[in-house]
Amino acid sequence: MVDFSFFDISSSITYAESLPKNVLSGDLLSILIIGALLIVLLILFFEVSAFIFGLIKRFFLLIVIGLSAFFFLTTFGAKLAAEGFTGQIILFGVIGILGAIAALVIAFGAFNRQVKKRDEPREEFFKETKSAAPNFTPTQLQQPMAYTTQALTPGNIMNSLKDDRSLLAVLSYVIIAQFGVFSSKTISAPNPEVGMIFFGIFIVGALIFIKTTYHSYLKGITHFIIASVFGIILSMALGIYWAEIPMSIMLSTGYFATDAMVAFITGIAVSLLMGTRN
Repeated sequence: MVDFSFFDISSSITYAESLPKNVLSGDLLSILIIGALLIVLLILFFEVSAFIFGLIKRFFLLIVIGLSAFFFLTTFGAKLAAEGFTGQIILFGVIGILGAIAALVIAFGAFNRQVKKRDEPREEFFKETKSAAPNFTPTQLQQPMAYTTQALTPGNIMNSLKDDRSLLAVLSYVIIAQFGVFSSKTISAPNPEVGMIFFGIFIVGALIFIKTTYHSYLKGITHFIIASVFGIILSMALGIYWAEIPMSIMLSTGYFATDAMVAFITGIAVSLLMGTRN
């Protein structure tokens, strides 16, 4: 029988109070939670433009990916110093390095493209507005460059999120985020039952998010299935061969109370929530 005692108010308050400390200690999941909350608060209480929202989101992604790469490289260096150039370490090292490079390039490219949107010629905007409403002049439609400072509405927020994700970006973020979790401080579920509940809630939330933000739901589900299968296999492999968690635990329900489950959720969350192509 599932024990729900973990979900009492005192436990929730304790966990919430520990988030800032966990962020400072390098817990990637806590960083994601705090970052997401700050972005939500920014939208709710301040008048931010669509441009600023996109810039913050992509900058946050770049920070998370950069921290993941740093944690991984630090751990990789420590393993090399302690164990030497073994086949296992080299294999996972190459996978991690390639994933880090790809994720950093994609994340930096997305941030750079967002920065350049501020400097896009006004003529391109006016061309679009003229074609949409030929009986009006650009100044009648909107003041020059006003589209970059337009306050966000719920509809604008959804439009800024609705960029179909690149599968390469999704998989790259899964790789480096999982390496980052295994290489940093991680708070896993207290028992498999609670872990399974969190896992189920996350899957339902991910499906709702895909339905809401992907132009093509079929494409979103395809990406999610591929990323999930890849993420579970990678998290198990990293748990067994990188974190040295016993295989008997990884191949049982004990998986849901390990860092591997946290790595899986973090990798998928980063790739789906932040991994926009454009």
